Amino acid sequence: MKVNRSSRSNLRFLFGSVFFFAVLIFTMVLFVFYVMGEAANKVESKMFAYNIHVFGNQEGRGYDVLLDDSLVFSSPAVYADTSLMVSRYFVNDTVFENGKRIVRELTYFTPESVLRVVDGSTKDTLAMKVGENSNVEVALRDGKVRVFMYE
Repeated sequence: MKVNRSSRSNLRFLFGSVFFFAVLIFTMVLFVFYVMGEAANKVESKMFAYNIHVFGNQEGRGYDVLLDDSLVFSSPAVYADTSLMVSRYFVNDTVFENGKRIVRELTYFTPESVLRVVDGSTKDTLAMKVGENSNVEVALRDGKVRVFMYE
């Protein structure tokens, strides 16, 4: 009798432990599934970059490079080759307000963005729309600024 009673008790403990761990693992799997689904739906973003290459023979003269109202490069003196990489991206952000799902699209540096190169000494400005181009070359030669854009 004693043997049967203790073995039943051990068997119940074993089944209880197995059931507890099965429920724990099931809960963790549901939690991870829910969190991954929310993370995938919440933010969608695409990254692009403008590659800006400044070159020329204007040693000692400063130039500022602006993209819309953002200063992306400023130097009191431009030397042989200067390469810049400016990220542009858009984000679809899902928010919930008053129980409604709202998708906001935030865009930085659209094709309508304007690239400006400002001469540090004369304050002359060259402005061009960037468009769909992602590679920008700024040539500084003999007091003149030329901008070349290509994809």
